[in-house]
Amino acid sequence: MKITYVPDGLALCKPHGWLPAATDEDWAANPDHLDDGGFLPAAVGGLLVERGDRALLIDTGFGPESHPDDPANPMLGTIYGGELLNGLRRLGREPRQIEAVAITHLHLDHLGWAWSTEPGADA
Repeated sequence: MKITYVPDGLALCKPHGWLPAATDEDWAANPDHLDDGGFLPAAVGGLLVERGDRALLIDTGFGPESHPDDPANPMLGTIYGGELLNGLRRLGREPRQIEAVAITHLHLDHLGWAWSTEPGADA
Protein backbone atom coordinates (compact mmCIF):
# COMPACT_ATOMS: atom_id res chain seq x y z
CA MET A 1 0.00 0.00 0.00
CA LYS A 2 1.16 3.51 -0.83
CA ILE A 3 -0.13 6.73 0.78
CA THR A 4 0.64 10.09 -0.85
CA TYR A 5 -0.36 13.60 0.17
CA VAL A 6 -1.97 15.46 -2.75
CA PRO A 7 -1.96 19.23 -2.25
CA ASP A 8 -4.92 21.34 -3.36
CA GLY A 9 -4.15 24.80 -1.99
CA LEU A 10 -3.43 26.84 1.09
CA ALA A 11 -5.24 28.37 4.04
CA LEU A 12 -3.68 31.33 5.81
CA CYS A 13 -4.85 31.05 9.39
CA LYS A 14 -4.87 33.84 11.94
CA PRO A 15 -2.56 32.65 14.72
CA HIS A 16 -4.41 34.31 17.60
CA GLY A 17 -7.68 32.81 16.39
CA TRP A 18 -6.30 29.27 16.13
CA LEU A 19 -4.09 29.37 19.20
CA PRO A 20 -5.56 32.05 21.48
CA ALA A 21 -3.35 31.08 24.44
CA ALA A 22 -0.20 31.86 22.42
CA THR A 23 1.16 35.31 23.12
CA ASP A 24 2.91 37.78 20.84
CA GLU A 25 6.10 36.76 22.65
CA ASP A 26 5.48 33.11 21.74
CA TRP A 27 5.15 34.02 18.07
CA ALA A 28 8.19 36.29 18.21
CA ALA A 29 10.21 33.35 19.58
CA ASN A 30 8.94 31.09 16.77
CA PRO A 31 8.81 33.29 13.66
CA ASP A 32 9.46 30.32 11.34
CA HIS A 33 5.86 29.16 11.98
CA LEU A 34 4.39 32.30 10.40
CA ASP A 35 4.57 33.61 6.85
CA ASP A 36 5.73 37.13 5.93
CA GLY A 37 2.20 38.46 6.52
CA GLY A 38 2.00 37.03 10.03
CA PHE A 39 -0.33 34.17 9.10
CA LEU A 40 -0.04 30.52 10.08
CA PRO A 41 0.03 28.69 6.71
CA ALA A 42 -1.84 25.39 6.48
CA ALA A 43 -1.84 23.18 3.42
CA VAL A 44 -5.17 21.83 2.22
CA GLY A 45 -5.47 18.67 0.16
CA GLY A 46 -6.14 14.98 0.40
CA LEU A 47 -4.45 11.63 0.85
CA LEU A 48 -4.26 9.20 -2.05
CA VAL A 49 -4.22 5.60 -0.83
CA GLU A 50 -3.19 3.11 -3.53
CA ARG A 51 -3.01 -0.63 -3.53
CA GLY A 52 -2.24 -2.06 -6.91
CA ASP A 53 -4.66 -0.52 -9.40
CA ARG A 54 -7.15 0.47 -6.68
CA ALA A 55 -7.28 4.02 -5.31
CA LEU A 56 -9.02 5.72 -2.39
CA LEU A 57 -8.93 9.48 -1.85
CA ILE A 58 -9.26 10.69 1.75
CA ASP A 59 -10.59 14.26 1.72
CA THR A 60 -10.88 16.37 -1.40
CA GLY A 61 -9.26 19.69 -0.54
CA PHE A 62 -10.95 23.08 -0.90
CA GLY A 63 -11.87 22.77 -4.57
CA PRO A 64 -11.58 25.30 -7.38
CA GLU A 65 -12.30 28.35 -5.24
CA SER A 66 -10.50 31.26 -3.67
CA HIS A 67 -11.65 33.50 -0.82
CA PRO A 68 -9.79 36.63 0.33
CA ASP A 69 -9.14 37.51 3.93
CA ASP A 70 -12.24 38.71 5.75
CA PRO A 71 -11.06 40.94 8.62
CA ALA A 72 -14.24 40.05 10.54
CA ASN A 73 -13.27 36.36 10.57
CA PRO A 74 -11.03 35.84 13.62
CA MET A 75 -9.79 32.42 12.44
CA LEU A 76 -9.14 32.43 8.72
CA GLY A 77 -7.46 34.73 6.26
CA THR A 78 -7.13 33.92 2.57
CA ILE A 79 -7.91 30.37 1.44
CA TYR A 80 -7.64 28.87 -2.01
CA GLY A 81 -7.63 25.51 -3.72
CA GLY A 82 -7.87 24.05 -7.17
CA GLU A 83 -4.72 21.96 -7.65
CA LEU A 84 -5.90 18.54 -6.41
CA LEU A 85 -6.93 17.13 -9.80
CA ASN A 86 -3.65 18.20 -11.41
CA GLY A 87 -1.81 16.70 -8.44
CA LEU A 88 -3.57 13.37 -8.98
CA ARG A 89 -2.56 13.48 -12.64
CA ARG A 90 1.07 14.17 -11.74
CA LEU A 91 0.89 11.00 -9.66
CA GLY A 92 -0.44 9.05 -12.64
CA ARG A 93 -4.12 8.97 -11.58
CA GLU A 94 -6.99 10.47 -13.50
CA PRO A 95 -9.80 11.56 -11.17
CA ARG A 96 -12.11 8.95 -12.75
CA GLN A 97 -9.68 6.26 -11.54
CA ILE A 98 -10.45 7.00 -7.91
CA GLU A 99 -12.60 4.12 -6.74
CA ALA A 100 -13.83 5.66 -3.49
CA VAL A 101 -13.65 8.92 -1.55
CA ALA A 102 -13.70 9.17 2.25
CA ILE A 103 -14.38 12.51 3.94
CA THR A 104 -12.92 12.83 7.43
CA HIS A 105 -15.20 15.69 8.48
CA LEU A 106 -17.47 18.27 6.91
CA HIS A 107 -15.24 21.35 6.80
CA LEU A 108 -14.97 23.14 3.46
CA ASP A 109 -11.23 22.49 3.17
CA HIS A 110 -11.89 18.73 3.27
CA LEU A 111 -14.79 18.32 0.84
CA GLY A 112 -14.40 21.02 -1.82
CA TRP A 113 -13.91 18.78 -4.85
CA ALA A 114 -16.64 16.40 -3.65
CA TRP A 115 -19.25 18.86 -4.94
CA SER A 116 -17.24 20.65 -7.63
CA THR A 117 -16.83 19.95 -11.30
CA GLU A 118 -13.46 20.41 -12.92
CA PRO A 119 -13.34 23.82 -14.64
CA GLY A 120 -13.99 23.35 -18.34
CA ALA A 121 -15.49 19.86 -17.89
CA ASP A 122 -19.09 18.94 -18.57
CA ALA A 123 -21.15 18.58 -15.40
